[in-house]
Amino acid sequence: MLRRTLDSYLIAAQMDPERRDLFVEGDQDRILFKWLTRGQSCPECRILNISTVEIVESIQGGDKEKLLFFATFVHNKASNLRFFVDLDFDSFLDREYSDNVWTTDFNDLESYLINEFSIRKSLMLGLHQDSIDPVKLLDQALNLSAEVGYIRIYSKLKRKKLSINTTRISRYLKKNKANIIFKYDDYLKAILQNSNLSLSTFSRYKLGIEKLKKKYSDYEIIRLIRGKDVLEVLTKLLKLKGVNSAEFPSILWASFDESNLSSYDNLLKVVNYIRGN
Repeated sequence: MLRRTLDSYLIAAQMDPERRDLFVEGDQDRILFKWLTRGQSCPECRILNISTVEIVESIQGGDKEKLLFFATFVHNKASNLRFFVDLDFDSFLDREYSDNVWTTDFNDLESYLINEFSIRKSLMLGLHQDSIDPVKLLDQALNLSAEVGYIRIYSKLKRKKLSINTTRISRYLKKNKANIIFKYDDYLKAILQNSNLSLSTFSRYKLGIEKLKKKYSDYEIIRLIRGKDVLEVLTKLLKLKGVNSAEFPSILWASFDESNLSSYDNLLKVVNYIRGN
C-alpha cells in the first residue's frame, strides 16, 4: 500500500484547491460514505484511510489520534483536507476539535445502526425471525450496554485506560431459565485484572462507577453506549434465544436507514462535503 507523508498531502491540497480529501479511521467508515454518496460523489473527492498516511511521530491512542494529529498539522493551511472520527465519549470530557474535524453524532459509527427499524429489518429479512420483539430486544441490549458505557465514561474521566475493549461483555451474559443474567461483578473484576490492577481496588472502582451512574442517570441512553458494545450484546442475546446470530452485525449494516440521514447533523455534513456541496 502506497503511503504518503503529511507534507505530501498538504502540498498536493494547496496546489490543487479543487481537490477534496476526507480521511477516516478505517474501511468501515470509508465504505459507508462511498455507499451513501454512490453516483453523487464529486470527481475531485477521495475518501482515504489514515493508514495511507505516513506519520513518523509516535502517536498514542490509535488511528483516531493519528487523524487528529494530522488535522492539527494542516489546520488553517488547507481547507480541502477534512477528517472524520468516532466521538468515543469525548463529549463527557468537553474535548474540543479543530473545525476541519467531524465526529460521529453518537459515540461510534455502529451507533447509527442502533434503532428499531434496523433491528426489525435485520431480524425479519436477515435472520428470518418474526417471533422476537425487536423493541424489547433493543431495550434489553441498550440497558446492558449502558453498564459497559458507564465503565467507559469512568475510565475516560479518571484517565484510567482500563482494558475494556479486550474484556468481552458477551462472556458474562448467561441464561437462567427465561432470564438473562449479567455477571457484572465478574465482568468488572476481569477488566481490572486485564488492566493489571489488583482486585483489592474492586470496591473502590465499583463505588466510583455507581456514583457516576447517578450523575448521568437522566442522559439519553444513546449517549451512554458504544454501538460496538450493543452489537456484541445483541448477538449474544440472540444466541441465548437459540438463534444462529454470528452474522447479525454484518446483516445489521445492510439495514442502514438512509431515509433518516437528515437527522444526523455531522454525518450529513460529511456526505455533503463528499458530494461537493
